[in-house]
Amino acid sequence: MAWSGNTSGLEATGFPPGRPATIGFALMANYIWYITPVPSAKPIVEGLPGGKPVASSPLVFPDQAMLDKTHQYYVYTGTTDLDQWNNTFDPIITG
Repeated sequence: MAWSGNTSGLEATGFPPGRPATIGFALMANYIWYITPVPSAKPIVEGLPGGKPVASSPLVFPDQAMLDKTHQYYVYTGTTDLDQWNNTFDPIITG
C-alpha cells in the first residue's frame, strides 16, 4: 500500500527547507504513531516533544524482522484488472 500526505506549508514551521516531505512524514508519524515510508524521519521524530517513544517503536519505524511479517496488498496490473475487480464486487457492495 502506498501512503502519502500533504506536506505543503511546512516552510512556515521553521523546519529546514529542502526536506519538507521528510519533516511532514515525521510530524504525522509522531502525531498518529503510524508507520512511515520515510525511515530518515526517525531522527526528526526523536527531536520532537514526546517523540522518543514514537521513534523507538517498531510499529512506527520497523526493523527488517518486523517488515518480514507484513503483507503486501494486491497491486492491480492495469485498468483492465481494476475494471474486472470493480465489476465483480460493485454489485455486492451496492446491493
